[in-house]
Amino acid sequence: MKPVVARAAVLTLAILTLMAFTGMTHAQSGKAYLQLTDEQKETLDDVLSTSKDMVTESQEKLTKMLGEWQKLKDQFDRLPKPVQNAINDAEAAGLTAKVNYTLGKLKQFEGELKDVISVKEDIEKAINFYQRYAPDDQNPFRSLEVMSNLFEDVEKLLPDEQEYEAFKAPVTFMIRTGIRYFKEGIDLALGGLRNIQKQIRDRAGNCMGYVGGDASADRSDPRRKAFTDLGTSYTICYTGVRPVGGEIWSDETGTAVYIWSSGKWTRLQAGLGLVTEIFRNWKLASSSVLSADEMIRWCNSYQKLYIESRDWGAREFGRLSSMDLCRERLLEKRNSYGDWMSLMESVNTDRNLYIAKYIFDKDGIRSETKRLTTIMYDQLMFEGIIEDQEGNRVSGATVTISTPAGARTDQTVNGRYTFLMDYPEAGRNGAPIEITVTAAGYSDLKETSVIYNQCQDLGLLRLDKVDQDEEEDMSCGPNEYYDPVAQVCICNDGYVRNAQGICVPEDDVQPMAPDCPDPNSEPVFNSATGVYDCVCKDYFVPDPVTGLCKPDVQQILNDSDCSQWPNTRPLWDYARNEPYCDCLPGYSWRPDNLGCEEAGKLLASQADCSGYPNTQGVWDPVDKKVYCDCLPGYVWDEDRIMCIPAAVAQFSGFSCDNLPYTMPMWDPVRQEPYCDCLPGYKWRDDSKGCEPITATQIVQANCSHIPNSQPVYDAINDVMACDCMPGFVWNSSRTACEPERRRPAIDMNSLVDFMTIISGAITGNVPGGMPSGNTPVPANQQPPVVHQSRCNDTQKAGGDAPEVHQIDLGVTSGVFKFDYQTFDVKDQIIISQGGRTIFNSGCVGESRSVQVQFSGYTTMIEVRVNPNCAGSSGTAWNFTVHCPGY
Repeated sequence: MKPVVARAAVLTLAILTLMAFTGMTHAQSGKAYLQLTDEQKETLDDVLSTSKDMVTESQEKLTKMLGEWQKLKDQFDRLPKPVQNAINDAEAAGLTAKVNYTLGKLKQFEGELKDVISVKEDIEKAINFYQRYAPDDQNPFRSLEVMSNLFEDVEKLLPDEQEYEAFKAPVTFMIRTGIRYFKEGIDLALGGLRNIQKQIRDRAGNCMGYVGGDASADRSDPRRKAFTDLGTSYTICYTGVRPVGGEIWSDETGTAVYIWSSGKWTRLQAGLGLVTEIFRNWKLASSSVLSADEMIRWCNSYQKLYIESRDWGAREFGRLSSMDLCRERLLEKRNSYGDWMSLMESVNTDRNLYIAKYIFDKDGIRSETKRLTTIMYDQLMFEGIIEDQEGNRVSGATVTISTPAGARTDQTVNGRYTFLMDYPEAGRNGAPIEITVTAAGYSDLKETSVIYNQCQDLGLLRLDKVDQDEEEDMSCGPNEYYDPVAQVCICNDGYVRNAQGICVPEDDVQPMAPDCPDPNSEPVFNSATGVYDCVCKDYFVPDPVTGLCKPDVQQILNDSDCSQWPNTRPLWDYARNEPYCDCLPGYSWRPDNLGCEEAGKLLASQADCSGYPNTQGVWDPVDKKVYCDCLPGYVWDEDRIMCIPAAVAQFSGFSCDNLPYTMPMWDPVRQEPYCDCLPGYKWRDDSKGCEPITATQIVQANCSHIPNSQPVYDAINDVMACDCMPGFVWNSSRTACEPERRRPAIDMNSLVDFMTIISGAITGNVPGGMPSGNTPVPANQQPPVVHQSRCNDTQKAGGDAPEVHQIDLGVTSGVFKFDYQTFDVKDQIIISQGGRTIFNSGCVGESRSVQVQFSGYTTMIEVRVNPNCAGSSGTAWNFTVHCPGY
């Protein structure tokens, strides 16, 4: 599948890249072309080819229009006086001269364009060409607007249009219809040239604002008009950064940064460097492109959070990657060394990838980092050996280690002991430690030291044996006993020491709850010590660095409920320290903000695939991207630059080489190719080839000089002739076959027919198909009633007369949904754009919903309803054209 390429900005990336080479010599610029990527070369070739096609089609339209205008002038003496006056006014205004002048400019443009195409390696020449033809107020293309207005003035000279004018005043009807066709031809050519102008404007600098790119020259581009309406003093240029559903533009300093999305401009509160960094890190962390809404949120609401998270990510990666033997042993003791390896492998030990994931907390990387670094940096390990004076290891000895952070007690095994103890890294070096050893039959031992290493070996300690008759110190008071290890008197169970130092029952002492200095903590009674401790409240945990209580983000998110907003999940707002609900990945907020909906199909319907003929946007749920893929019944060509009918691809790859004297033929019924004998040959009896049936073999036609053609047998003349392959038609000069999509949007043959009708009406010879006099006309054969309608509005039947609804879709290409209901009485509905049919229901009575693809020079479509197509009456129908993207 091909990536989405917007035709209106197809050279954006290429031009921005190529501008760096504009100061080179001719020889250097050729080298610059070789330095371009294959994608950039393909983009440059595409825009040059597109411009050439548009110029050629515009010339054809104007040339044919001039021919029909001349036919009308040839009938000048036989036309009504008002029409003669109109023709004189048009000629006095220079209509023919202006059309010829425009044709000359188009010819000049085409000639220079061919020159650029022939030496496209000369980057500087291509850029200068587009810059020189950038539109301005004096551009000759503007004369087409004058001609369009002139035709409107000509029509105003005719009598007011009346109902059933076709049979009440046929001459006026014919002239009015012909003039409207002329105007349509001019408007279509004007639309094509405006499209060329827009491409030139975008590709010659791709900037807009008050210098060089002011929208006053062409306000048909909604981006330019919207930016001009902002009234800023900036000139902004496209940066090449494209979030999903948006484009990033910036001034030359990178300070004023705007994003175009959802049909409006939004100022980003971050500089271009930070915007580009956010875009890059999101893609690195998620393997997908962030949406325009996410870009706005991170630049305008979470900018501080982003910077803090980025800095913390860099710090945490440094801490994680600083592995030594001590920390490795600590992780192994906690059975977490494998988890550390998995985390580092998940980011390929890449600092940038880790930071990107940490910023947006992908795959729970923050909580896992916190758990591992706590073990690596906030844990101590003490180890040593206990022996007696004879060097025998003492097992079962009780070893107690006390530090300012607390105490741990364990027993020796074969004389060895190992302790793991929680102690925050800050301030522990140099802190005092006290080691107490007790063992049956040995005197108690006390040693002191200081902490100087995270994994500290306390060395060898030796115990002295005691005499059996040594008496215990029994000098403790009532309700208490002597602890030989701690060498202190301790209250019996159920007793606590009061302020006078006497052990009394617990019920007789009422400890006071303290005022906790941390607002996120509360006093909790400790039954072991008999006092209150300040403990973090629910949903808060101690911060190992500051010691204060901070929100337990993961626990809060686990207990947060977003079910009232469909397709959302809880996320943490680090700026406000609170949870909020946001869309699941691949979903976007609905317009009513009451939930989220899948964004993929919406993005696909809005994708611009006009750069790849016969394709449509398709959402890939695996890669989370929109691609252009072929329409049903089409396949990619060999170069994957356009889709061609499947029949064409099937036929072009079909070979009859294994059957002598045969050639490929197309079966239109089965829609498949087959082999048949050459003219003058017949199948052999074994059906493994063909043999001559006449003395003279018919010469095989050579069609290699005619693109997209094939030899076809002419049975009448018994010769081989060249004809177009399936899916192609002859061009106007019959020198080549072109895809059917390139047929002019207006059928110029219809103009010839109308001129014939006009000529016949003047002489009184009304064609048989046209009513004359007062002959009654059936309702469904009367001229259609024309309405100006809007998309998303449901249109209902107004009677048995034909109706035409003109609807502005706001864009020139895309896909829209079309719902219609023709009930039991059959009707026909035809949708056209620029005179080209894009949907035909046939004569049906049904209810149906279809997706209609459109692409042309105009944003207007026409929906024509031909009622009672089966010859009945009393019809009822309705239809809705949904706006693209809905």
